[in-house]
Amino acid sequence: MFSKTCKSITVIFYLLLTIITSGQDYHYWSEQYGGEASLLGGAALAGLGDNSSVFYNPAAMAFQHYTEKLSISANAYRLRYVTMKHGLGPDKHFSNFNMMINPQLIAGMINFKKAPRFHLSYALITKNTYHFKVNTQVSFVDDILSSEIGEEYFVGNYEYENSLLDQWAGFGIAYQISDHFSIGLSHFGYFGI
Repeated sequence: MFSKTCKSITVIFYLLLTIITSGQDYHYWSEQYGGEASLLGGAALAGLGDNSSVFYNPAAMAFQHYTEKLSISANAYRLRYVTMKHGLGPDKHFSNFNMMINPQLIAGMINFKKAPRFHLSYALITKNTYHFKVNTQVSFVDDILSSEIGEEYFVGNYEYENSLLDQWAGFGIAYQISDHFSIGLSHFGYFGI
């Protein structure tokens, strides 16, 4: 048993820990993973019944009555149109349109016959995807070089491309303590391009 001093020190430690922590900038409401979470608009932290529990709440995996060896959920498409007025100088506008198709979640669960209270899951998540490309060309006749006599013909080309692919791969484990209580842990690694 902890003494009152140990309990007080523990409470003070946790209070100090919450003061110095930062919130997430890309949180659960920006993208939804799995069928139920997509249909619920991100309100899916407490009790999902699919393999996306490895991301949202790994302890909930212990209460799944059925297990899917592999499940895939995806956005059918993502359209992005960007336009910027005067983005390349006065009266030099540009725009970009692209379409991306990508899987959001590939996940599965493994049950152990000899240890039915343990549940192990794995997941590959496409967390962020972004692709932007612009290409423009300008040509005009003007007196550009002061050392030369007369006007010159100028042709300039500008091309910019930026892309991001943020993949998370991880696993989760859950242990069912009783019919209404379980604990879980998930760990993800990041791979970005």
